Amino acid sequence: MKAGTSAILQYLTAFLLVFLISWHMALRFPPVYGVESFPETLSPEVLYKEISTSWLLLSLLLVATVLHGINGIRTMLLEWNASDSWRLLVNGASLLAAVVLCAIGIHTIVAVVPP
Repeated sequence: MKAGTSAILQYLTAFLLVFLISWHMALRFPPVYGVESFPETLSPEVLYKEISTSWLLLSLLLVATVLHGINGIRTMLLEWNASDSWRLLVNGASLLAAVVLCAIGIHTIVAVVPP
């Protein structure tokens, strides 16, 4: 069986998410930032340092998460109904949701100001 574009996107984003989420969670390990406890890794200074040095990986994590989630919901919605008008509506809404969520998330990452 040959995987379609939607399935390939789902597989690719799932693969990326395994590594990016692991990296993201490793950053909460206190010795990474020389602090004593997990709550200290969430201080404004530490988070600003993380965002300013890793903004590209955080943006990739955001985009992979949004695309994986939206594509999964899109697939479920398309299984409910097979009509062309429903497919057009679901695809359009999925694209719009992905663009809006990615834009909001990337703006949030880029617009972070020092504490």
